[in-house]
Amino acid sequence: PQIESTSSTASAPQPNSWATASAQQPTSWANILFTKQKQNSQANSDKPMARIQPFSAAPGVAGTSGAGMGGGAAPSPVPPVVPQDIADTKSRQFGEFLLKYKLSHYSTSLLPAGLSNRSNWCFVNAILQALVACPPFYNLFKQVNMEFGVPGLVGTKTTKIQAILGFVKEFSPLETIVKPQKKEKMRKKEDIRTGACFEPSSVYKMLLNLPPKDSFQVIEGRQEDAEEFLTCLLNGLSDEMTEVIKMVPSMNNNNKEPGGPDGVDVEGGQGGGQDDDWQEVDARGKHCVTRRVVSQENNSVSPIQALALGMSRSSLRSGSGEISATLQPFFTLQLDIQHPDITSLNQALLKNFDSEDIEGYKNPKTNQVEKASRSLNLEELPSILILHMKRFVYDATTGGVQKTLKPVEFSVDLEIPKSVLSNETRAKFSQRQRQYKLFAVVYHNGREATKGHYVTDIYHTGYGCWLHCDDATVTETGEESVLKPSQTSTPYILFYRRCDTVIGQEKKEPKQSQK
Repeated sequence: PQIESTSSTASAPQPNSWATASAQQPTSWANILFTKQKQNSQANSDKPMARIQPFSAAPGVAGTSGAGMGGGAAPSPVPPVVPQDIADTKSRQFGEFLLKYKLSHYSTSLLPAGLSNRSNWCFVNAILQALVACPPFYNLFKQVNMEFGVPGLVGTKTTKIQAILGFVKEFSPLETIVKPQKKEKMRKKEDIRTGACFEPSSVYKMLLNLPPKDSFQVIEGRQEDAEEFLTCLLNGLSDEMTEVIKMVPSMNNNNKEPGGPDGVDVEGGQGGGQDDDWQEVDARGKHCVTRRVVSQENNSVSPIQALALGMSRSSLRSGSGEISATLQPFFTLQLDIQHPDITSLNQALLKNFDSEDIEGYKNPKTNQVEKASRSLNLEELPSILILHMKRFVYDATTGGVQKTLKPVEFSVDLEIPKSVLSNETRAKFSQRQRQYKLFAVVYHNGREATKGHYVTDIYHTGYGCWLHCDDATVTETGEESVLKPSQTSTPYILFYRRCDTVIGQEKKEPKQSQK
């Protein structure tokens, strides 16, 4: 397995250097094995042999994978041709649903299930386990399945949405919930029940049939970077939702999630025209020219944006006192951990939001070189904060990518320091809105950047404990193992829930404040 490129390179060109597909897709490992089995069976036709059909990437409707079957999924049937007027009607109905939908942060206890992996799909499986452990993500697609399902979206341009619907549908609620108060030491291993392992084939097929224009391309048998897949998936889901929302005749422009990035459209490329510039005045009366890096075509916010889209502000201050700022949306917050002083997550946050001097800055108005500094701050705090510790760095000496194995301490509870918030929004968020609770960690196992294995630890609210997900295997693990894994199992992506959205904790807050 090989990670062709990573979005975590610090010194190399920026994160959009995603892996590109080869001109001709190579034969899969499954096909190679099947060919050998076929040859052996012809040579020994008198011996009965069981054959496993190879995974098929045939295009079709994203559907279920046959949970509990244990084997590969049969090719999906070719979807029927849907007349354009019917497809448009479906899109408008779906768009109306998305406009009215409000995120549900209630934690649904699901029966855990492993995900089979026969062709280096661990980078997908690890991310899917983290997403299904995210209550607002699961609740969103569960509701879409109830209202529409995959058949209700056939003919619409929602390939990624349909793939996730097929995956989410495989999970079922946990019938008997073990009380969270039960201590891990007192719980018996047989108390942790898991469902039958299944193959998330709807997601695999979607990835193998991505259009050539997509920056992220997957070839079966080649391992990719987990963070790149996560960013591609969230962007793709949000883009598809945004497109169907645009088809609603009268869009409800007031449909905005409180505390979310109002009016941000992550679709499109680099913006920055004069139409995207505006003047801001801070509390001290200072002016600032602010620019968005993406176009703002409409004021609608997709549920995916309301769920996980944050916003950072990059400010430039010149020696003449002039200030300009750029607002950059993000689904994963990139944290550089290479500095020798960084040994913890809090230090990484503070260091990444330090101001830095810019050498040789030329004032565009005076055309003179003068002193300047750049600072980075958080403008919006998403309800789901995804932190990406950049462990894969470009090595100019070797011309390759190296993995950083240094341990970085992190905890279940995270409070975003007030100092990393922008001056414009520092007073906007209460202390509780700056507090987060860890619910999933994606690790990269191995010493090298070009090979390795992805696994995930998730917090299960029904069992009240952490579960370790390693493809088809799901086992209980302790919190200490989550926070302090082995040296070669390095935390790569951290998933946090904002505490003011965690159902059940709000009632405890008044009692604590009275003490």
